[in-house]
Amino acid sequence: MPLATDPEEAGAIRLAIHASSSGLAEAQPRLRAFLDARGLPGGIADRAELLVEEVVMNVAMHGAEDAATAEVELLAEAGPDRCVLVFEDSGRAFDPTAGELKERPLSLADAEPGGLGLVLMRRLTRELAYQRLPEGRNRLRMVLL
Repeated sequence: MPLATDPEEAGAIRLAIHASSSGLAEAQPRLRAFLDARGLPGGIADRAELLVEEVVMNVAMHGAEDAATAEVELLAEAGPDRCVLVFEDSGRAFDPTAGELKERPLSLADAEPGGLGLVLMRRLTRELAYQRLPEGRNRLRMVLL
């Protein structure tokens, strides 16, 4: 599904999020208000918020060349039973659809922090697609039902 040309008319919101915890904290209330206003069931809206946090913080911690200016552009389209999230950033290329998943630890003592973002992305979405755009940007598209 192509991106809407006029987000407001298409039931969408476009956000520019500074790739940081403070940038995320500023964007989350706007995103949640938009998702709630579109009539999404709480489970889909909750997953969308979690995935937005995962992507933005991964760009901040791993993808950004310059953390001070790193930004994630988000287009969120939502209807009564589905949400599409499209992220773009200018960080290092990384395809979350191709990365190897971390093995599940046998016990809590064996568990190490981190490394579960790919698991979240793959398990919480119906569709997950990545493109490295010709202008050197990452585009990640997620569909949640």
